Amino acid sequence: ATTVTSVTVTKAFVGWSDGTSTYKQGSAYLMGVNSVVFTAQWVTVFTLHYSAMGGVGAPADVSYNDGSYADISSTQPTRTGYSFDHWIDQTGATVSACSNQCYKIDSTHYLLYAVWTATPYNVTYNSAGGSSVSGTTKTFGQIYNLSNVVPTKTGYTFAGWSDTALVYGAQAAYTMPANDVTFTAQWTANIYHVTYDLNGGTSSAITQADTAYQGTFTVSPTVPTKSGYTFTRWAVGATNYDSNAAFTMPASDVTFIAQWGVSSYAVTYDLNGGSSTPAITQANVAFGSTFTVSTTVPT
Repeated sequence: ATTVTSVTVTKAFVGWSDGTSTYKQGSAYLMGVNSVVFTAQWVTVFTLHYSAMGGVGAPADVSYNDGSYADISSTQPTRTGYSFDHWIDQTGATVSACSNQCYKIDSTHYLLYAVWTATPYNVTYNSAGGSSVSGTTKTFGQIYNLSNVVPTKTGYTFAGWSDTALVYGAQAAYTMPANDVTFTAQWTANIYHVTYDLNGGTSSAITQADTAYQGTFTVSPTVPTKSGYTFTRWAVGATNYDSNAAFTMPASDVTFIAQWGVSSYAVTYDLNGGSSTPAITQANVAFGSTFTVSTTVPT
């Protein structure tokens, strides 16, 4: 049949009308006693068209005559980051799937458009041992700023959030993909100072390089000296450490303070040729202590 098409509207030639009946082209016609005028007859054909509106997989077009009733396909298109909701036609009316010729076709009811609902995806913050940061939900393609809450972690400085591909700073702009996202906190170990306080003693210089939190090193083997005292150990706060002991760096600067024990010395009596009964003795005496010189008189 002859057709005249304009986008989704078609004028289809039906046949020739003599004013009484319509005849198919090529059919036999019995001539009467009057002149005959054959008038072309046309019917409007609408193409029921499904527009996926950014999606893919829309149902195929189907043509219907003006005023006829159509089935609405149950096939649903898909779109990344969205779920299909329903169809609307050019009047804005909701159109539901049916298989019982539920939808009347006419000049304002033959173009269908997909309506989509954006899928919410979870945004989670894994602080990796730091203080907690609350998550949220975002939709595909949404540009948003990461949390303005900066987590804290003993001995570390926050260095950003990683989505496994890139590291982003706090409040950095991020475009939501079509999936859940977990941001993992990145941390840099803090560096702390180590010093030695000789606590009144003397020594060659004792140094220790700055050390990262939870880094380990060996306590200095150098033994300082102090007149009248014997070095015993190093103390950090209430904890004592021997020279060459292993030490794990806390989340603060550290000062090793030398600990001293008072030295004791022997006291003897030289009779210088004399004698004494009983022998004159004296226990060792600590530096700075006093004692009474023997009252025994040698002979």
